[in-house]
Amino acid sequence: MDGLQYRFTLSVSEQDQLGSLERWLAGVDTAIVRRHSGEPGTGELGALDVLSVMVGSGGLVALSKVLPEFLRARRAGIRIEAEVAGEKFSIEVTNADAETRRMVERLLGGGPGAGA
Repeated sequence: MDGLQYRFTLSVSEQDQLGSLERWLAGVDTAIVRRHSGEPGTGELGALDVLSVMVGSGGLVALSKVLPEFLRARRAGIRIEAEVAGEKFSIEVTNADAETRRMVERLLGGGPGAGA
Protein backbone atom coordinates (compact mmCIF):
# COMPACT_ATOMS: atom_id res chain seq x y z
CA MET A 1 0.00 0.00 0.00
CA ASP A 2 1.28 3.50 -0.73
CA GLY A 3 2.24 5.79 2.15
CA LEU A 4 -1.09 7.55 2.68
CA GLN A 5 -3.89 5.55 4.27
CA TYR A 6 -7.53 6.57 4.67
CA ARG A 7 -9.99 4.76 6.95
CA PHE A 8 -13.77 4.69 7.04
CA THR A 9 -16.69 2.37 7.77
CA LEU A 10 -19.52 1.25 5.51
CA SER A 11 -22.83 -0.46 6.12
CA VAL A 12 -25.73 -1.27 3.83
CA SER A 13 -29.47 -0.89 4.30
CA GLU A 14 -29.94 -4.52 3.22
CA GLN A 15 -27.58 -6.68 5.26
CA ASP A 16 -27.68 -9.50 2.68
CA GLN A 17 -25.79 -7.16 0.30
CA LEU A 18 -22.83 -6.60 2.66
CA GLY A 19 -20.92 -9.61 1.35
CA SER A 20 -21.34 -8.41 -2.22
CA LEU A 21 -20.11 -4.94 -1.30
CA GLU A 22 -17.16 -6.50 0.50
CA ARG A 23 -16.20 -8.42 -2.67
CA TRP A 24 -16.56 -5.29 -4.86
CA LEU A 25 -14.32 -3.31 -2.51
CA ALA A 26 -11.74 -6.10 -2.32
CA GLY A 27 -11.11 -5.43 -6.02
CA VAL A 28 -10.03 -1.85 -5.33
CA ASP A 29 -6.27 -1.41 -5.57
CA THR A 30 -4.69 -0.76 -2.15
CA ALA A 31 -7.93 -1.49 -0.25
CA ILE A 32 -7.97 -3.57 2.90
CA VAL A 33 -11.53 -4.54 3.86
CA ARG A 34 -12.53 -6.12 7.18
CA ARG A 35 -16.02 -7.22 8.20
CA HIS A 36 -16.97 -6.96 11.87
CA SER A 37 -19.93 -6.37 14.18
CA GLY A 38 -21.11 -2.79 14.36
CA GLU A 39 -21.69 -0.91 17.59
CA PRO A 40 -25.22 -1.27 18.96
CA GLY A 41 -27.12 1.96 19.48
CA THR A 42 -28.61 3.01 22.81
CA GLY A 43 -31.23 0.49 23.86
CA GLU A 44 -30.30 -2.01 21.13
CA LEU A 45 -29.29 -5.57 21.97
CA GLY A 46 -27.12 -6.12 18.93
CA ALA A 47 -25.81 -4.50 15.80
CA LEU A 48 -25.50 -5.34 12.14
CA ASP A 49 -22.14 -6.09 10.57
CA VAL A 50 -20.16 -3.26 9.01
CA LEU A 51 -17.10 -3.01 6.78
CA SER A 52 -13.98 -1.21 7.92
CA VAL A 53 -12.04 -0.03 4.91
CA MET A 54 -8.50 1.25 4.70
CA VAL A 55 -7.36 2.49 1.31
CA GLY A 56 -4.28 4.23 -0.02
CA SER A 57 -4.55 7.49 -1.92
CA GLY A 58 -4.37 5.63 -5.24
CA GLY A 59 -7.42 3.61 -4.29
CA LEU A 60 -9.59 6.67 -3.61
CA VAL A 61 -10.13 7.26 -7.33
CA ALA A 62 -11.21 3.65 -7.81
CA LEU A 63 -13.42 3.86 -4.74
CA SER A 64 -15.21 6.91 -6.12
CA LYS A 65 -16.24 4.75 -9.08
CA VAL A 66 -16.90 1.43 -7.30
CA LEU A 67 -19.56 2.63 -4.83
CA PRO A 68 -21.86 4.20 -7.46
CA GLU A 69 -21.35 1.19 -9.78
CA PHE A 70 -22.24 -1.18 -6.94
CA LEU A 71 -25.49 0.70 -6.25
CA ARG A 72 -26.48 0.87 -9.92
CA ALA A 73 -26.02 -2.90 -10.20
CA ARG A 74 -28.49 -3.50 -7.34
CA ARG A 75 -32.25 -3.13 -7.00
CA ALA A 76 -33.65 0.27 -6.20
CA GLY A 77 -33.81 1.26 -2.56
CA ILE A 78 -30.47 -0.05 -1.33
CA ARG A 79 -28.39 2.50 0.54
CA ILE A 80 -24.78 2.58 1.70
CA GLU A 81 -24.09 4.38 4.94
CA ALA A 82 -20.53 5.65 5.35
CA GLU A 83 -18.81 7.27 8.28
CA VAL A 84 -15.63 9.28 7.81
CA ALA A 85 -14.04 11.03 10.78
CA GLY A 86 -17.42 11.23 12.55
CA GLU A 87 -19.29 12.58 9.51
CA LYS A 88 -22.04 10.36 8.10
CA PHE A 89 -22.88 9.96 4.42
CA SER A 90 -25.96 8.27 2.96
CA ILE A 91 -25.22 7.06 -0.57
CA GLU A 92 -28.13 5.98 -2.77
CA VAL A 93 -28.41 5.40 -6.50
CA THR A 94 -30.03 8.85 -6.87
CA ASN A 95 -27.09 10.70 -5.28
CA ALA A 96 -24.26 8.18 -5.63
CA ASP A 97 -21.83 10.26 -7.67
CA ALA A 98 -22.22 13.47 -5.68
CA GLU A 99 -22.30 11.87 -2.22
CA THR A 100 -19.34 9.58 -2.97
CA ARG A 101 -17.40 12.61 -4.19
CA ARG A 102 -18.25 14.44 -0.92
CA MET A 103 -17.07 11.42 1.07
CA VAL A 104 -13.76 11.24 -0.83
CA GLU A 105 -13.28 14.99 -0.38
CA ARG A 106 -13.85 14.54 3.36
CA LEU A 107 -11.27 11.76 3.42
CA LEU A 108 -8.77 13.96 1.61
CA GLY A 109 -9.62 17.00 3.73
CA GLY A 110 -9.11 14.98 6.89
CA GLY A 111 -5.67 13.92 5.71
CA PRO A 112 -4.04 10.52 6.11
CA GLY A 113 -5.71 8.40 8.74
CA ALA A 114 -9.01 10.27 8.36
CA GLY A 115 -11.78 8.32 9.96
CA ALA A 116 -9.39 6.39 12.18
